[in-house]
Order: sequence, then structure tokens, then C-alpha cells
Amino acid sequence: MNIRIERSQKHGMMPPSDQLGFGTVFTDHMFLMDYTDQAGWRDARIVPFGPISISPAASVLHYGTEVFEGLKAYRRPDGQVQLFRPWENVARLNRSCDRLGLPRIDEEDGLQAIRELVKVDTDWIPSDPGTSLYIRPFLYSTDPTLALHGVHEASFVIILSPSGSYFSDGLKPVPIMVETEDVRAVQSGQHGVLRLGVVSSVGCAMAADWLADFCREQPDIDCELTEANTYELLEKLRAHVIDLCIARRPFPDEGYASVLLQSEELMQFASPAFPISNGWGTLSDQPLITYRRWESILRRQIEDRALTLRLRCLCDDARTAISMCERDMGVCVAPASAQALLRRTDMRVHPLPGNTLRSEIVLIYLPGQPLCEAAMRFKESLLLKLGNWDDKAGDAKGTPAIQETVGTKETFLS
Repeated sequence: MNIRIERSQKHGMMPPSDQLGFGTVFTDHMFLMDYTDQAGWRDARIVPFGPISISPAASVLHYGTEVFEGLKAYRRPDGQVQLFRPWENVARLNRSCDRLGLPRIDEEDGLQAIRELVKVDTDWIPSDPGTSLYIRPFLYSTDPTLALHGVHEASFVIILSPSGSYFSDGLKPVPIMVETEDVRAVQSGQHGVLRLGVVSSVGCAMAADWLADFCREQPDIDCELTEANTYELLEKLRAHVIDLCIARRPFPDEGYASVLLQSEELMQFASPAFPISNGWGTLSDQPLITYRRWESILRRQIEDRALTLRLRCLCDDARTAISMCERDMGVCVAPASAQALLRRTDMRVHPLPGNTLRSEIVLIYLPGQPLCEAAMRFKESLLLKLGNWDDKAGDAKGTPAIQETVGTKETFLS
């Protein structure tokens, strides 16, 4: 994206850090870009900060068709400038646009606009502790009509504000109004969005069924599904990008709460090019494909028997492991539910020797922090459902495995 830059001839003065407050002082420049149905997004420009011309009939003034984001740029001790995950803000802005029927922006263009504007006004970034440069991207419809229809014209704007504490006078009680008569949501509060993270080895099979059942139970709750490996999901959970995640043990669970959902066998997957093993000796002779997290567990099982582990490939995703197995690269060790990922009809699946290794599937969330209504309903629905499951691993039928674990070191069952 080409961004035209018009430098301001007037340079404002940034107040001392202890007088900044929040959102009252603005930098010298702002970013603007316009949209029409015919031309799409065009005329990306950085211009002097100032009033924006808008028609009194613009639909944003009458129907509130506007979305915004908020993020910050920080001055590091070495003088460098750092943004905190700006791509997440641009992605969330686009999700908001989808819900209001506003045109999306290209995420790379959005990131470029933020970076270029911060670069132009980098002198406005304060360096004292507790201060930052607040970045406010917003997007709104500009159709000059009172008629109700889709958005045909829009503007995307970014402004910057050097800021101190949001509560400049310290934390004080805030007066609020509680409405008990006119409630817009349905009585049970079932509107909302479930933001769920799922590892691939669970998402293609069990999680898809669980989510489908939940959507039938709660048709007014929308779902945002994030698929990634366990460590990426834990990072998104910490950043509040997702509310819950379904993953497998072991994982570094300090600072997380988890509930056991189900336990399943680890299996060996092989094409006709490799023999299926009934003993560790035969298995150790085969090139193995498995997840990185299970390497030490398999190595211990094999080396404890005075055998040698032959690793062909380590990876972090069930889809990758199964795909390489189907290409005759070796024998894959993966959970039983990974059978849902198979595309070849001649693949063979067999338990590991002695059925000695199992994988535990857990629901993970942040302890001590309230879940949104949608996430709470999903958690309750899932635990109620799984509490009556007949675990194929041999647990007693009807024995609920619903026990929260918080911040302890989990070990792989063997």
C-alpha cells in the first residue's frame, strides 16, 4: 500500500508525563483512507491532525455504524519503540466490521498504516514509567443518506494520543446505572460469542462434535474457533484472545486451570510400506513420526528395554504427522482420535505394545477470572455431557472425571 505523507507545519507540545492523563492530547498527524463500493479502499494518507469533514446525513451519525480498536506503542529503555501484538487488534477490528456490515481492511495494510503513523510521530512517544502512545484506529460508514441499506462508503482513521494513567486521579468509585426494566438481551442471556481454541488432534474429531451439540443447544451464541498447537493456544489464552482452549497434557500449566475431559490411547499408524508392531522391539526398528512433546516418553519406553529409538521426524501438529505417515515416511505415533485425519483407505491403526501410553484431553482456562456468559455455558454443557460418558479407556461408566487442577505440574500418564 502506498501512503501519501503530508507533514504538519505546526508542531504541538507534549505536556509533562505527570500531566498527560488519557486521551486529551493528540499528536501532529493522523491517518485516513476512504472506501467506496466501486473503488474499494483508496487514497491512504497521513495528514496533519484536524477536523474531519462529514455529511450531516452520514449513516454513522444516525445508526452508529462505527467500530474502533485501542492499542499502545511503548518506548523501551534502549530508546526503541515497541508495539504489542498489533495484528490481533487489526484482526479484531475486521471481526467487528463483519458484525456491522462494514468493509474489511487488508490486515497488512492496517498494520502498515499503524506503523507508518507511529514512525511519523515517534517523538510523541513518552518514556517515563506508566506512559505510552495510545493508538486509536476506527472505521465508520459515510453514506450520505437516511435510508437503511448496506454500507457503500466508509472511512478508516487512526489517531494517536500520548497518555499516562487512565485514572489520572487514582482509582475511585464510578457511578453506574443499573436497568432492571428494559433489557435488550433475551431473558437467559444467551447472546454472545464463544471464543474457543482447539488443538488439531482434537478439533477434527471430538471437539467438532462437542461444538456442534453446543450450537444446537444455544443457537443464539456464535463461535470463533482458533486452531493452533498447545503453546500457541496458551499464549492466546493469556492474551484474552480466546476464553477457553481444548488441548492435551502434558503442558506447562502453571497459571492455568484445567479439567480432564477424556483419556484415549496412543496408537501406531502405518501404511502398507511398514509393518505393524506388536512389540517394542519391532517398533524401535521403524522410523518414527510423532509430536515433539512425546519424544521423551517414547524414548523412555524404548530405551528402558535396551532398544534404540529411530526418529524420522518430530512435529507439533497431528495433521502434519498423519500427512507424513500417509506419504510413507515412517510409522506415526498419535492419539486414537487422529484416525479422523486419515485420507488413505489402506492405512492401518494398531495400539502401542501393551496399551501402555494414553493421552489426556483437558479444558484449559485462566483461574480466578470470570468467564463470559457464552464460555461459561459451553464449559457447563461440556462437563455435564462428559460426566456421563463411558470412557473407552476402561474407567467405570458414570464416574465423572470433572476435577479442576490449578497450577500444578502435570505428568503424562504411562
